[in-house]
Amino acid sequence: MTSRSSIEHASGTERSSVLTKSSSITDLSPDTPDGPYGKDGDMSVEDAISMYLDGFSDVTEEPASPDLHVDAKRRPWSPRPPTERTIDGDHTFDELSPDLLTTKDLPPVPPLPNLNPPDQNTVDKQFLGEAKPDEILLDEALGETSSDPPGDSVPQETKIIIPGIVPPPLLLETETRDRYGFRKSSHHITLEQYEAWNGHYTEFAANRRIKWMELLRENSLPTDNPTTFPPRTNKVKRFVRKGVPSEYRGAAWFWYAGGYEHLHRNPGLYDRLAKQAMESPSNNDKEHIERDLHRTFPDNLHFKPESANQPGNSGSSNPKYSSVIVETQMIESLRRVLYAFSLHNPQVGYTQSLNFITGLLLLFLPEEKAFWLLHIITSVYLPGTHEISLEGANIDLWILMILLKETLPQAYNKIVNTGGSPSGKTKAPALTVNSGLPDITLGLTNWLMSLFIGTLPLETTLRVWDVFFFEGSKTFFRVSLAIFKACERDIMAVSDPMEVFQVVQTVPKKLLDANTLMDECFVRRHRVGQGRIEELRAARRTAFRQEKLRRSQAFSKGQIQAATDEWPTRSRTPIAGIERSLADSWRHMRHNAFR
Repeated sequence: MTSRSSIEHASGTERSSVLTKSSSITDLSPDTPDGPYGKDGDMSVEDAISMYLDGFSDVTEEPASPDLHVDAKRRPWSPRPPTERTIDGDHTFDELSPDLLTTKDLPPVPPLPNLNPPDQNTVDKQFLGEAKPDEILLDEALGETSSDPPGDSVPQETKIIIPGIVPPPLLLETETRDRYGFRKSSHHITLEQYEAWNGHYTEFAANRRIKWMELLRENSLPTDNPTTFPPRTNKVKRFVRKGVPSEYRGAAWFWYAGGYEHLHRNPGLYDRLAKQAMESPSNNDKEHIERDLHRTFPDNLHFKPESANQPGNSGSSNPKYSSVIVETQMIESLRRVLYAFSLHNPQVGYTQSLNFITGLLLLFLPEEKAFWLLHIITSVYLPGTHEISLEGANIDLWILMILLKETLPQAYNKIVNTGGSPSGKTKAPALTVNSGLPDITLGLTNWLMSLFIGTLPLETTLRVWDVFFFEGSKTFFRVSLAIFKACERDIMAVSDPMEVFQVVQTVPKKLLDANTLMDECFVRRHRVGQGRIEELRAARRTAFRQEKLRRSQAFSKGQIQAATDEWPTRSRTPIAGIERSLADSWRHMRHNAFR
């Protein structure tokens, strides 16, 4: 299955859902989840989600090196931004390049000259000391400097660092780019639509900034580069829900997410981890990080300046494709944070969605604070979501289906009854802790793992993050339900399952009006307390781990059929007792939840 490709220039984080036979790998070890739960022929949805994270994208990718195919510690990968390479006969364009093919008739490659890349300090001085535009410097760097005949030598890697500040200052808007450095228009939003929205929203944001300054003064806090913020109250909650000013955003995220607690408890840890990671030998995590660095927001000026898009410069992090690599300070910082995090949390290591999350954090926070906020996201707010087992993703997507069934039953019935009645009135099967994930969740995994980056327009995503760091992971479910509400009419109007996938992937990209979406998040029907989320997580986690243990034991005894049959196999009875207790708890917590 594949939905139509969605390429959004505003973020570079497009994703679609693709299902192929060749990617299905079921790991029955205790540390790796094993499907199948809900079957589609010989493929379960959970298998498909694992495959989806293991390299599915709207475009093809460079093949992994042979040693990665047998790596026992497989990394789940989320879909990637588009590249310029295409598949041809199960090989990439690069594999078929004449320069890369082994040929007996070719003469031996002469020894490479001992050419060292320029020292970073030298490059920094070059950029800081000479009043030359980036284009001229890059033209010089990309010019022919060798006297060897063309084609007789292998290009040497030369890295040029464009110095900068992390986080970067907000920019003045241009005709085509916003204040964060992203393009205003995309395949789903025209420049005219953006400007029509932006005119009103800019005035709204300016008024909100004035109110935030008054709020800080009321609490005797500085209004210029604040690092502390007012304590949580209903008033502050309303302010956050209406948006944190861009100038305060990173500091507010870090403060309300509890970043200082981690920072003060571990002084100097980030610097030590970054130094150790940068000096350590290459490993799978570092190889994957290097491959993805230049694919992180490639249309953002802070990650890839327009001057880097010169003829002959691929901008690739792979020296095979260019002898000159141009990197901004943002890419350098992104590398350090991801390297340090992979060493800090080996259970997660690196998965591709982390480069986008970290990249967005670095637009608002310095390296060390971005590192700790990344730790909080993966360990506190979304536990297990980015781990190799994908346990957290399975759990939270199951919870989303429960909430969707409660709040939008007709839409839920429509998307889970892919072969049922077009009206969606056919009753969907009961959801239990052992229920498999419906097919639609294949297209929702990127919502969760990338926290809506590439799913929603940028400013809408930032507004979601304001609330997410203030109120916790329940925000993900509230926003998801609001997105489904925005998609409901389109979902009910189509009949083919693939059209439902298309609706779910394209409609959110058009939700430019952040105020409307955020208002929808907090209507009564979408209220869900954090307490209920944690109870549902605990129930699903127990069932998930019990099933993994059963399969592992069956496999160790040679009971292949029992180890690979559809989950559940022993009990399809709805968890009436648990559902009743959760319902009672929900009714109790509903009156006490922090809303």
